[in-house]
Amino acid sequence: MKTPFRLQASNFDCVPTSFVNALVYLFERDEIPPLVLQRVYMLSLDCMFHNSEHGEGTSDLAISFIAQWLTEFKSNKFKSFSVEAEYLEGDKLHLGPGNKLVECLNSNGVGVVSVRHFNNEWHEITLLKSEDRWLYAFDPYPYPEEKSKPGCYEFISNSDPMKPNLRIHYDWIDVASDKFEFRFGTVSSRGGVIIKRKMKAKSA
Repeated sequence: MKTPFRLQASNFDCVPTSFVNALVYLFERDEIPPLVLQRVYMLSLDCMFHNSEHGEGTSDLAISFIAQWLTEFKSNKFKSFSVEAEYLEGDKLHLGPGNKLVECLNSNGVGVVSVRHFNNEWHEITLLKSEDRWLYAFDPYPYPEEKSKPGCYEFISNSDPMKPNLRIHYDWIDVASDKFEFRFGTVSSRGGVIIKRKMKAKSA
């Protein structure tokens, strides 16, 4: 049984929420070890801004640690849970020829990527598929369709909790600018994780 995608519970937990959404997209509910969920949240929400409390966001370093930990995790009880997660930083995150992101999505994988968001903040979303030069995503902090920028990024209203609620055009998201929402940003700002489910080798 699949678990529905979830929305973030605060203004700051987009990273762990998007990682959990990526995992529930790849695995059935009874395949996901509780320790994985614990570790995703434990490694997230490590930032502190303007002398405020810890937990106001997640650092790029923490995101890369989550990717590494997921790749190395093995469980004797949850044998079907096995992933390859790779952190893409800087010029490794792009949509040009030979890019790893679309290759992953076309191989039934997912992406957890940072994009510029409203209020000039960075925000994590889960990428689910690529089709006709659009990236389809689940945004854990959705907005109504009226906030869309047609032809660039478009919010999708639907009642299915396992479907994308946002799509972003290649020509918009891959622009090297930090000034507008739903873009990867300048090369120095870019970061994201691609996650594939490892399939067990068939017995001879």
